[in-house]
Amino acid sequence: MKHHFIDNESHIHSPIRSLNPKTKIVTLIGVVLIIVTTPVVEMGIISLFLLYFVIALAMILISNVPISFFIRRLIIVLPFVLVAVIAAPFVHGDIVIASIPLGFTTLDISQKGVLIVINVFSKSILSILFLSFLISTTPFSDLILGLKELRLPYFLSDALSIMYQYLFILIDEAEKITRARDARLYGGRWIWHANTIGYMIGAIFVRSIERGERTFLSMKARGYDTRFINRKTDKLNANDYFFSIIVLFASIAIRAYGIWVA
Repeated sequence: MKHHFIDNESHIHSPIRSLNPKTKIVTLIGVVLIIVTTPVVEMGIISLFLLYFVIALAMILISNVPISFFIRRLIIVLPFVLVAVIAAPFVHGDIVIASIPLGFTTLDISQKGVLIVINVFSKSILSILFLSFLISTTPFSDLILGLKELRLPYFLSDALSIMYQYLFILIDEAEKITRARDARLYGGRWIWHANTIGYMIGAIFVRSIERGERTFLSMKARGYDTRFINRKTDKLNANDYFFSIIVLFASIAIRAYGIWVA
């Protein structure tokens, strides 16, 4: 049973890896907030998002994390982004740049709709890149520790810690049920076989509850009092301040440039 798949890339040595987790959390969440609050840009200043992307690409290259890791994360999320913006090009606007005849009606693609698509798509991609960068350069245990020191409510941080420590058990149970299903020559080729998947999900849910209760009782027997005791992170050093100032200043400068040009 292996459960390091969540932050497998976070052990890659790089200058970013050695930074304090609190620095990375505050800086990268700040950059994401700057990006998502960037107003709807006009066609002439779409370069704002390209500048944000340059920052993300530079950080990715410095981190030594394979670019394929970020591409996989984007592939997972892209379908949800596309579904969210599929109707945006047809938003009513003053300037129509194309029309699609459908026989009984015509769909007009407006410049406003295209701008909405570009904004939503670009902000989603950039947010995924920066948050994936945070996960890929920070071990999950250090990430939780940094959130605790940033005063995240302890019941949330402890819940995340328990999830990380015992998620592999849930996956192991799912693998056992899958092997049992395959041993019974399950084909799963037709829609009426979907009830088997439903039974599997129910079985995993029941087993998870039972295992969780046993685990909680074992923890209580060993003195668990709803709060973990953890180590402290190192003090912030010059590298932490330098990283935070450079990244945030560059993002704020791009944001200010967009406001000034608009």
